[in-house]
Amino acid sequence: MGNAFDRVLAAADMLCIWIAVQAHAIKEDLMEEKGAVDLIVIIVLIGIGIALAVIFRTQIEGIVTSLLGTVAEKADTAVQ
Repeated sequence: MGNAFDRVLAAADMLCIWIAVQAHAIKEDLMEEKGAVDLIVIIVLIGIGIALAVIFRTQIEGIVTSLLGTVAEKADTAVQ
């Protein structure tokens, strides 16, 4: 009878090990998918940034031109 009990314990141990291995594999799969989702999010955000830059191109050019003009004027004043 002790022999049958030992076999049941061994089978239970094997089942626990199998469950742990499967849980680890599932965790790894989820982490890989999370990385793929993060990459997609980054690509979408870059696309949104480019779209906004195209839409507001003239306004951005005006702001940059104004800022550079102000910096040049202040630099000329500081040098004199």
